[in-house]
Amino acid sequence: MYDKKICPKANIHYRIQDGKEHGIFIDTIPDDVDLVIIPDAGSSQFEEHEALNKRGTEIIVIDHHECERVSEHAIVVNNQLSPNYSNKTLTGAGMAYKFCQAVDEKLNKNEAEQFLDLVSIGNIADSADSRNLETRYFMNEGLKKIKHPLLKKLFKKQEFSTKGDKNIQNTQFLFNPLINAAIRVGSSEEKNQMMRAFLLSKEKVPYKKRGQNETELVSIHDDTVRILGNLKAKQKRIADAAGAEIKNRIEEKNLTANKVLIVYIEGILDKSLTGLVANQLAEEYKKPVLLARNDPEKGKDILSGSIRGYDKGFIKDFKKEAYRYWII
Repeated sequence: MYDKKICPKANIHYRIQDGKEHGIFIDTIPDDVDLVIIPDAGSSQFEEHEALNKRGTEIIVIDHHECERVSEHAIVVNNQLSPNYSNKTLTGAGMAYKFCQAVDEKLNKNEAEQFLDLVSIGNIADSADSRNLETRYFMNEGLKKIKHPLLKKLFKKQEFSTKGDKNIQNTQFLFNPLINAAIRVGSSEEKNQMMRAFLLSKEKVPYKKRGQNETELVSIHDDTVRILGNLKAKQKRIADAAGAEIKNRIEEKNLTANKVLIVYIEGILDKSLTGLVANQLAEEYKKPVLLARNDPEKGKDILSGSIRGYDKGFIKDFKKEAYRYWII
């Protein structure tokens, strides 16, 4: 949206990743593309940067994930890599906003601020540390200035539960899960519609009420709100069923006797829901959880999955501790 504001004639295309993939997939980028912008990922994909650079494609990475060094073949905007920027808590949405602010300053424009509501939602969704004053400011100011039509309608949908109060906690637990559900269990068509709604499409989409034969055209934002509600319910059904099966396995094998719950979940749970269910199990059993399945793409006898710490237990950051002791 910002790109179109500052360069209306630009030929811009976007790609929605499959599942919860992140970063660059070179085989999805046409040869005639001049510039690739990767938000919220890609800082460490040095080989991909070099390959794209060799074929004449420029790369801008806007990211917040830790990285060992700066790429030699891409422009990388990453708060973790900058010794001159002290706020390391901003997530991908926050870094995109800072990038747009810098472009505004360069072009003598003032377009970035109108997207502060999206910046707020993005930082809250990614659990940015709100103890940082700048990060908290973006969160609170964005919630005060909800202008985006889809966000307005989503908050309206949750008005009974939130009592109309747009704050960080309500957004994190009642609002953002609707969007996350689309990423996890939505079809490519449903995710694409959500993306178009976020990009301020004014189109009408067909909708047929249950029990009726006739189809009517409705606002894409109204229909997307309906779809997100349905996907959240679908996600809950799938996660609950898989969670029950995993808990049966935990009890059958007496895994609760271990300090860390390590469960083999091949054939039980979809990859896109692994982290969600791991969080739920860590909270229920009050201990760290590792859910693993076979990963033939990484090699024979290789397992991958999701690890989650229990923030009130002896291991708060499971991944940090695992690296410390060379478990992974």
